[in-house]
Amino acid sequence: MLSTTHIWQALGLMLFVAVAFAAAQSPSPPWASSALRQRYDIRPENLRLNLYRIVNQNPEVLRDCVRESFRSYIEQPEKILIDLAPTSRFDLLQGNFSRIRFEFTSGKFEGILVNRTEVDIGRPVINLFELLLHDRLRFRAQGPVDFLVEISEAELNRSIFSGTKGHTLIDPHVQLRDGSIRFSAKVRYGLGTTSIRVDGSFKLVQGTQIHFVPSGLKVSILPIPGFVARQVFDRLNPIADLSRVSFKALPDIILSRPGRLFILTSGMADRIR
Repeated sequence: MLSTTHIWQALGLMLFVAVAFAAAQSPSPPWASSALRQRYDIRPENLRLNLYRIVNQNPEVLRDCVRESFRSYIEQPEKILIDLAPTSRFDLLQGNFSRIRFEFTSGKFEGILVNRTEVDIGRPVINLFELLLHDRLRFRAQGPVDFLVEISEAELNRSIFSGTKGHTLIDPHVQLRDGSIRFSAKVRYGLGTTSIRVDGSFKLVQGTQIHFVPSGLKVSILPIPGFVARQVFDRLNPIADLSRVSFKALPDIILSRPGRLFILTSGMADRIR
């Protein structure tokens, strides 16, 4: 049985898209670092020597490798941009960049179709050992990080409810409205069905917990008092807890617009369109 708890936990998991990239999930091959490793016969014992060779002979090869490592995370983007700020050869040897900006539109990440993502990382230090020897993008350190993720209402519903056929819920749907969301469905009850509708919004609590705050609950034609709805969802919250994500940047804003959900840091507020 798919309960209301499952619905809101699934919805909460969508919010992890905003930070999962930076937590370095496993990307899809092929990796540019694999080709670079073979070309220069890079091994643990000669990594430092080969880094000197690469940076002195053709530093752009290493920069391209970093770009392609970002690109490897995204499937079939309509458009993608990885912008590395100019870096001295000495800094490049250490994996230091003053800034990395990463953007894509209409691409898949972890099986979810994302309308748009923008990530701006200040003073990142990339672990070249992990990248060149193990094909893993890892940050040893980073400064300020801002990001924005935009997901469509259609993709949100597909991701949450694609496996609900045959469950107690009939025609479940999340509608993204201007500043609020609405969940509606029919629930099988005995030999009949009952319609339910929940209105509400997301709220960040203690900086890492994402709560759903209901403003109204309706069962069939009967409205349920607001305090009852809040008591129900107090038991379900938080629907997501980002404290376990190994990344410094967490979203400040979760904003719905008709047909679109935005998850972002406040530094990207002017990028909502």
